[in-house]
Amino acid sequence: MHGSFVNVSGSVSTVPSETLRCCSARDKRIRVARFVFERNDGEVLFGLNRKHLEEVAQDYYLVTEGGDSPDLHPGQVLKINVDLVFYWARNAQRQSNHDLAKELYVKCIKLRPYDGRGWMGLARLEMRLERFSEARKIFANALQFCRRNSHLLQAWGVLEERTGNYSRAKSLYLQACEANPAHAASWVALGLFYQSRDNDVDSARQCFRTGTEADSRNYYLWHVWGELEYAHGNTELARKYFSRGIKVNPHNAATYHALGLLEYRTENVAKAEEFITRALRANANNSHVLATIAKITAERGGSRRARSLLLRGRSRGPRDAVIHQMLGMLAIKEGDYEAARGHFEEGLREQPKHCPLWQAWGLMEARLENTDVARELFQQGVWANPKSKFVDRIWHAWGAYERQIGEIERAKTYFRYGLEANPHSTRIFCAWGRVEAEAGSMLKSRKLFEEAVQREPSNPLIWRSYEACESKYGETSRAEIIFQRSIEAALISDNRVMLGEPQSGDFASTGLWTTEQDLRVSIEKRKKRTLRNRDEATSREQRILSEKPVRAIPIQRQSQGETSEDEDVDEYKDEDEAEEFSVDLIDFRAPQTRLDLGLID
Repeated sequence: MHGSFVNVSGSVSTVPSETLRCCSARDKRIRVARFVFERNDGEVLFGLNRKHLEEVAQDYYLVTEGGDSPDLHPGQVLKINVDLVFYWARNAQRQSNHDLAKELYVKCIKLRPYDGRGWMGLARLEMRLERFSEARKIFANALQFCRRNSHLLQAWGVLEERTGNYSRAKSLYLQACEANPAHAASWVALGLFYQSRDNDVDSARQCFRTGTEADSRNYYLWHVWGELEYAHGNTELARKYFSRGIKVNPHNAATYHALGLLEYRTENVAKAEEFITRALRANANNSHVLATIAKITAERGGSRRARSLLLRGRSRGPRDAVIHQMLGMLAIKEGDYEAARGHFEEGLREQPKHCPLWQAWGLMEARLENTDVARELFQQGVWANPKSKFVDRIWHAWGAYERQIGEIERAKTYFRYGLEANPHSTRIFCAWGRVEAEAGSMLKSRKLFEEAVQREPSNPLIWRSYEACESKYGETSRAEIIFQRSIEAALISDNRVMLGEPQSGDFASTGLWTTEQDLRVSIEKRKKRTLRNRDEATSREQRILSEKPVRAIPIQRQSQGETSEDEDVDEYKDEDEAEEFSVDLIDFRAPQTRLDLGLID
């Protein structure tokens, strides 16, 4: 019945008849809805002129909540007709027939303009073609009909976030959550925004909690919540939430994969192999899982098997940039730099906006002392995707390389650009702090390190780097203070009360039910203890500093042309420098984008 429509009487016609849309019931209807459209938007974008839109508004009862009208009113097109057209449009889009898909989405809108699927499909098509201004106009006009459609609001927020309009994106996410508190995807989008853009972990955690309360069967909510907890050192909670996600959806390879990586990084190798094997069993074509297995195999010395797995992954996902990156890194490990260049070039041909590929290639050329080529690759990577959440990694690698070759001012400039791209990048704060210490500006260095520990107080690597920097330049007393502060921060992190643990009504160890007042008192006690420890550390620091003046020992640089074997050895033994000048492999999570995860379907 391709190309046919079902009318109210049950007969089949090739096009919807005019009598269905224009009947006497319209003349009896008192309410007439009028809409304010942007100038020429309806005519230019959808082939609908203003008069036709006003007629449509008279013909249909508007459903402002974004759903469909439950009853079939005179003149209303049957929903099955829209379903058929939408199905054809999706198929055309999958086959990359964008013109036909657009035409069919427009037909969906003409048939039922208050059905959000047509608007959504058309807007997503424009987003995929990177015509963001057109997509924005589509969303604006769609919400004239579906004013509280949380799917459209959340999808528009994704568009604004992708184009860098973060305040507007946040506002749209909040509107989506308010319009439909049971829409889990809106809570996911808002939580991820708080986590990545605002660095507000508590708000992100609250969004994920609210989302799981609204829809406990949404496996992706448990997945992203587990990733959040693991990123902040809460391994047990992360394991718990990943397990909940697997319980909800035992066929999701991405959650098995994430749990396998968690177990591998906590040195539970047997469990890691079990979960990664189950991930591969759930989806044998998942190139991210194959890349992870290859990475683990290569670390154990099985380069040949790792390459075989990566080639298998490339055959199943030829556009996957992570596979090409891993092949390039494996070639670098074996010393075949020409092959590595080939893999990087092939990956960028498929995904020219993939920041980790640009970074890995640039760092390889930097290690080979091809300075001009490395700088060009770093610059091209920044230009390729300046709005990427990973672009700060390129600025970090570029600044670290300039620091290594003695271009201190350039390094500072690139670190500053990196913080403009991501104001919460602790790795850039630490790297910049080391540069300032080398230049003799210990006050600036300490300020940068303090910014880092303020953002991630439970990260031991930051404290270790801070302590090593003070020790390297002779400030052993300050280094001791920093060491003590790191221990206190770790204790506070271990003893903190998580929101939602415990809840009022939980069974206490004394056999009584915990009351809300008991919970509040417990939290206040821990807050006071934390503040008391902080005050003691501050007074101890002031006492030590009053006994010894602050001094900075700038690095002694050799004159041009001189070399020192000892200096080269120290350079490679320095843990901070080795960590700073390294390739950042993005975690192999599948899928990696919100649109691919179906958040706005």
